[in-house]
Amino acid sequence: NRINVQGTTEQQAQQIRFAELNGTSHGGKVSGSLVLSWDQDWSAVGDVRIAGANIAPSSAASVAVSGKLDAALSFVQRAKTPEDLFRPPLLTGSVTLQAGKVAGFDLPSALHYDVEAIYSAHTDFDTWSFKLEPLGDKQAYKSMRMAGPGLLVEGRAEVSDKGAISGAAKLQVETKKKTVRGNYILGGTLERPTIRRAALSK
Repeated sequence: NRINVQGTTEQQAQQIRFAELNGTSHGGKVSGSLVLSWDQDWSAVGDVRIAGANIAPSSAASVAVSGKLDAALSFVQRAKTPEDLFRPPLLTGSVTLQAGKVAGFDLPSALHYDVEAIYSAHTDFDTWSFKLEPLGDKQAYKSMRMAGPGLLVEGRAEVSDKGAISGAAKLQVETKKKTVRGNYILGGTLERPTIRRAALSK
């Protein structure tokens, strides 16, 4: 799972450019560029493209995602100190995961039993795609769509810098016993996500 990257480096006054970065990670191809600048403040501007990387769930996380990843992302980061410059950036771009699962969160069973969460088993999906945009100090997940065996999720979400989730989605799950569909509210955290049926409007 080591990342191997090669590219060119150009240094100017108060700026370093890393161009034509190409490499491999998790069995996929990675390419991009990065510009670091410093004057009164520090800034980092970059982009990254990932094709066919096989992401495995982290054993350290209670809820983790795996699948084959394709992504095209960019970011702009500004800070007063170099230490703050390398905090996790807010991203812009698109992401698609294929043939994956959400380990530690059983979404079909939670919908089937009408509970906020079941933190066991996993949720299989064929494709999960979304667009990323900064939204203030939150990371927005827009045009989100997850499709899998008997499962369809369409909606949007926002995640704070502390990992708190908010959002809404239309969901449908089909089992041998019944079909559940409706509008749902997303909540909880990245470590402990929740889902509950939205209140009916009067």
